[in-house]
Amino acid sequence: MIDRLKPKDRGDDGGGGGGGGMREGFNLIVVLAIAAASLVAAFITFGLLDSGGQIEDNSRSLTGAIVGFVVAFSAISLAYSRLLQLQLTGMSRSLQDRNSELTREVEELRQQVIRSAERPTGYDIEVLDQHGMVMARPREYQSRGGVIIDVEQRDRLLEEGSEDFDPVPARLFVKYIPAPKKVTPDVYNEAYANRASESSLYELKACERTVVGGDDKATTALRVTTAGISSVTLTKDRLSGELKRHARAIERSRWDDIELLESPNLLPSSSLGDIEHSKVVYVRQRMTTVVCFHQDLSKVFFFGFEDDEYDFVNSVEALNRSLRSVRFLV
Repeated sequence: MIDRLKPKDRGDDGGGGGGGGMREGFNLIVVLAIAAASLVAAFITFGLLDSGGQIEDNSRSLTGAIVGFVVAFSAISLAYSRLLQLQLTGMSRSLQDRNSELTREVEELRQQVIRSAERPTGYDIEVLDQHGMVMARPREYQSRGGVIIDVEQRDRLLEEGSEDFDPVPARLFVKYIPAPKKVTPDVYNEAYANRASESSLYELKACERTVVGGDDKATTALRVTTAGISSVTLTKDRLSGELKRHARAIERSRWDDIELLESPNLLPSSSLGDIEHSKVVYVRQRMTTVVCFHQDLSKVFFFGFEDDEYDFVNSVEALNRSLRSVRFLV
């Protein structure tokens, strides 16, 4: 597979090879044209006009028409190179201008949509870019926060024809709440860590400072990792056959009495066919929540990730990469 993608082989097919051959042919034509023009210049200068010239160094000496050819070839090549460079610069500026123009047009259309939205008296326009929607909300109402992202890993095991099924796929979510007034990030983070350590559902594994973002503008945050046991109820839609999951955390006082699904937390796909109404399994999970109190935006963001304990060490890299990509628009 890799060998077939090497540049030397791509030139053999009808698509990529045609473009390379045209570029090589074009360059050859240019060189031949410059050489022909140089010969003509040397003939006129040293033949018809009976001029003279000489170039000498320690190893060789050039005289007569050869000098004319070399000088003419160098001058014409330099002029052509400068002309080509100016042409490419002009094309680049033209593309940049076009991109800027398109960006302005998109923003104008966006503002037209916002301005055309119906706004009753006492209402404000809410722009929901992520959902491609604009709507009016009562001005006296304030946001209660909400979910920004909530995604989970695909059932790749079933898609690839495996005989095993993962009842607890990795889940990544981001939500936010309005920042409490007159509370600093340090005070908020300390209170959050205390609640995590006293939880009746989860066992605190780690609590540490971290950052959200990958540049010098990264925002400080609190990273809390916990462990727990979830009751996962699996149900099948009677018409479509679609498998659905519902997970619920189990209190720590009941952990010793629960029979856990053995690692690596996989169910034989054949056992799913026996589901008539529902099937319940108990799985040990690991969860990480990154709490980011952003003072400029007056919001507290929660970047959450969870997976079964067996897969967590490898799958949590998805959260780490996502955190490094975050940029706050302030």
